[in-house]
This record gives sequence, C-alpha cells and structure tokens, in this order.
Amino acid sequence: MGDGSKDKPLKCEWSTQKGGKMLIGSTGKERTDDDGNVVHQGEMWVKAIDPATMKVEHIDWRPTYTALRAAAQCPFGAGYLIHEGARWSTVHDRWFYLPRKMSREPYDEIIDAGKCVNLMMSCVDCPPPSGAGILMQPYLTKMNQRGCSDFLFVPGSNDCHIFLLRTDESLDGDIATYAAVIDLEANVLMAETLIAKNRKFEGAAWVNGFGPFPEIGPDEGPADQLKRCLATSVARCSSACSKSNA
Repeated sequence: MGDGSKDKPLKCEWSTQKGGKMLIGSTGKERTDDDGNVVHQGEMWVKAIDPATMKVEHIDWRPTYTALRAAAQCPFGAGYLIHEGARWSTVHDRWFYLPRKMSREPYDEIIDAGKCVNLMMSCVDCPPPSGAGILMQPYLTKMNQRGCSDFLFVPGSNDCHIFLLRTDESLDGDIATYAAVIDLEANVLMAETLIAKNRKFEGAAWVNGFGPFPEIGPDEGPADQLKRCLATSVARCSSACSKSNA
C-alpha cells in the first residue's frame, strides 16, 4: 500500500479503467489508533496497472479524497468518507463515487457500523482542495447499516444508468445484499431488491455481454424491461456458476 516502498499489501476496495490502465483503490481513509492519532495514510493511494507490462504505478490520491471530504463537510480530524465503489466515465469525462460510509465525527469502531450513507458524488480529474464543483446528491433511502459496496454503469445507457449493490451489515453479524438501478438524477429504474441473505457481495460485472433484449410487453415500460433483462442476466450467471461448481 502507500507509495509501494513497503511490503504491506493494499486493501483493495474498488477498481475502474481509465486511459487504457486499470486503477485500483482502497477505502480512502487514514488509519487511526484508539486515541484518534493517524497511524498511516497508505489506503489513500491508488494503483495504476499497465496491461502491456503489468507495471504498477503508485498514485497519491490524497488530494482527491481530501477534496471529496471537503465537499461533504467531513474533513480530516473531524470526520471521514469510506469508499468501496468508484468509477471513471469516459463518456462524461468525470469520476463517480458512491461512498459506503460518511461521518462528521472521528472514527469509532462501534459507532462506525451505523454510518452508512446514500450519497452520490461526481468530480473532474484532480478536483480543487476546497471541493468546489463536486456534484453531490442523495439516492435511494438512507439506511444506517446499508451502504454501497460496488456499482457499475449499465451497458448501452451511455453511462447514465447505474447498477449498484448495497450491503447491510450489523455488529451482530447479520448480513444481506441488495441491488438497484438508478439514473444520474437518482430516479429509481429498478427498485432496491434483496438478492442474498447471509452473504455480502462486494463486486459486480457484466458477463458475456448484455442482452439480447426481450421485446417490451404491452403493459410495461423501459424500467420493467430493464428489470426483466437484469433478472435474465442474473439467472444466466447463476446457471453458469452452478455448472462450474459441478
């Protein structure tokens, strides 16, 4: 993690593609001890991997994470954001972040369990330290123990529809995973749906393309069609997984 000078590995939380490289990031939060003192900021760096050489470039992402925190009014020492989902959109030429947690109080392991947030953020590359120009809006319903664990742009939507996973996790060990589809204005295209109990899914990907699209029925709109398409894709993926496990 960090600048790559030490052997300790990075706790990978999100990945995306940008400029022909894969970028991999972590929580975006500094590590602190029980007294709130900063131990290290190694999880605030991003790794860029060149597919041709597999060379790893270590990028200091603290300026971007700091700008996001400034915009959300949870600066260093007084709060934090924890990221598990981030994507670069070539279509919009912008970054999109759906933080899992947000707090305007110092980190506390117990209190942190209820700090999940439903905040969508978008910014240009290298936003100003003040956070000026960062777009923010809420999406779905705020649930204290349910936050975004990953999201991706729906193929064919011109990066305007977002498929997202939110995981619900309590201190007692109760876990569940939910899925939904929204647009960039946070309109709900597929209502949040429970897809797994006692399991925490933290990643999503499209397998074997997207489609073919079924014909729209006489009494359904685009949102209903999208929901059926997703259900078909999930069923296809489940079938493939069952065969591979066999």
